[in-house]
Amino acid sequence: MRNKAIPPHLQVLVALRFFASGSFQNVTGDVINISQASVSRIVYSITDLLCKLSKDYIKFPTDSNELIQLQQKFQGIHGFPRVLGLIDGTLIDIKSPGGLDEPLYVSRKGKHAINVQIVSDNEMRIIDIVVKWPESTHDSFIWTNSQLRNKFESNPPNGWLLGDSGYPLEPWLLTPILKPQTNSEMKYNRSHKKTRRIVENTIGLMKMVFRCLDNSGGNLCYNPLKVCKIILSVAVLHNMRRNLSLIEDNLIIDSIESENDEFIDNQSNVSALHTLGLNIRNNLIQQRFA
Repeated sequence: MRNKAIPPHLQVLVALRFFASGSFQNVTGDVINISQASVSRIVYSITDLLCKLSKDYIKFPTDSNELIQLQQKFQGIHGFPRVLGLIDGTLIDIKSPGGLDEPLYVSRKGKHAINVQIVSDNEMRIIDIVVKWPESTHDSFIWTNSQLRNKFESNPPNGWLLGDSGYPLEPWLLTPILKPQTNSEMKYNRSHKKTRRIVENTIGLMKMVFRCLDNSGGNLCYNPLKVCKIILSVAVLHNMRRNLSLIEDNLIIDSIESENDEFIDNQSNVSALHTLGLNIRNNLIQQRFA
């Protein structure tokens, strides 16, 4: 309704250019007669709209037939049975937020970051995401306090997620064996690692396409709340892109050493969930990988 208003299609393109580059200056230089202030308002507007679409594009499957098909597809990759998804964390650099909470965002490398939890399917789609915790929050804490984990605990699924050693071993989340002793345990670890690589590729692909999340695009120079909204909106765009049949991405990461520490819980050895998860993992190794 404004005089000389920027058309909606151009606003969308401006926002996409920002997500791809991570810089208002790049967008302003590429688009004629749009000020940096206008670009900023457009990006915030499109970001809010994409966040509202997140429940439509990022959702964990609940239909039993859909879950069975998902498990079959995962097993066809590297032979790991009954996999429902792959979980991993990634850091997104931000500017220093200042204030009393500033130390919570400092990473090991001295930068400030948001710790994001991602669950992917076999086709590198994001089926669950948690975007709200500062860098100092351990991956295991994020998982333990997530809605998906609460759903699993209240209604245990017929399958499990695969995560690295930074996560707790539970009936619905299987982790690798830290010091495999037998051939069966080594086969389990190999299948686990090769399958879980898909979520690492998912994160790498998303950062490669949307440079606003990657260091090459510079830090996201906004407060943590705005950064979390941008991350969520990019996850929506990532899934939109994965749904296009014409898009074929062949990003292969041969080996990624996790930056996560081993999950440590003083009560894990006596925890009923840990014990049950350990029994499930041992039975799986004996029945499937022996």
